[in-house]
This record gives sequence, structure tokens and C-alpha cells, in this order.
Amino acid sequence: MKIDIYNEIVRILQEQCEIETTNIDKNLDLQKDLGLDSVGLLTLATEIENHWELYLNETPEDPPQTIEDLVNLIDVRLQEKMATE
Repeated sequence: MKIDIYNEIVRILQEQCEIETTNIDKNLDLQKDLGLDSVGLLTLATEIENHWELYLNETPEDPPQTIEDLVNLIDVRLQEKMATE
């Protein structure tokens, strides 16, 4: 499941955020390493929410910093979503 989430994040980064993803690694920082600004982060979050039909509801005090953080957050939200369906 998590590999599917990771692959979809990479696709979104390539297609929607225009990030070159030849050397993508799960530990890359979304802002520092990939250079996503506030608009890029919003685009990424919106695309993720639309794709999986869920709300990320990340905490402002502790937002996902890396791709792996984002994968884990999506995994948790998907599990919560399946539990309520």
C-alpha cells in the first residue's frame, strides 16, 4: 500500500508541481530538497486530497516535512477513511 502512495506522490510531483524526479528519495525534504514553496505545497496537498478523496488535516505545528512523512500521513488518513466506510 505505501509503495502505491509513494509512487502516486512522485507522479504528482512530476506532473503537477513540475519537479524533476530522477533522484527522488523518500527522505527528501519537500521544501529544502525539492524546492516546493507555499504554492507548490498547496498544489501537492490539493492533488493528494483529490486523488484519494480525503483531507490530510495535517497539524500546523508538525506538518509533513519529507516524502516519507507525507506517505505515512496519507496511509493513516486512508485507514481512517476505510474504518468509517
